[in-house]
Amino acid sequence: MLDAVEHIGADGLVKATVVKPFLGRGVHQATLYRWFDAIMATGRPGQRAVRKIEKAAIRRTARSVADPATAAAEVVAEAKALMPLVPKIEHILGSGRTVNVLERLQSLVEDLDGLIKYAKTDDGRVRNARLLGASIEGMRRLLETAMKFHAMLRETAAVDALQNALISAVAECDPALAERVLRKMDQVAATWGG
Repeated sequence: MLDAVEHIGADGLVKATVVKPFLGRGVHQATLYRWFDAIMATGRPGQRAVRKIEKAAIRRTARSVADPATAAAEVVAEAKALMPLVPKIEHILGSGRTVNVLERLQSLVEDLDGLIKYAKTDDGRVRNARLLGASIEGMRRLLETAMKFHAMLRETAAVDALQNALISAVAECDPALAERVLRKMDQVAATWGG
């Protein structure tokens, strides 16, 4: 819990996310939740996280006076290592598993090509008009979906680049502020996954 609070912050901590790895180890879920509540009630996790953040900010501020560019680069590098700046599908779903969409789309295209080929004779005449029509419509919808997916990937990459540029700019001006912003972003990302 202490590690989770240091990474996410006490406000962004999701009880179910912290308890989940310990389920099925001989302690009932309700007991784990009570322990979680008892530990959080002490205030220790939040105090420890605040102290660690303050120490890191003081170190970075001291370094930024001597070498601002290096201090800013360190904040950006640490941010990229610690958290996803753009929540990904697996964070939103909370499952950790994703489907390889491009691979699946390719497989569907191959299946539809096979159906279209089967619906025609070897000389190109129509063997099964209903199957051909349905397969062509399926291919059209599949290509439309593929284009939407491609556009979404481009938009996600643009958002990721913008967030990286913004964090870099903030870190150049104030490394301590950049660290606070990153902690808050991590809290938001954690609540999406909870």
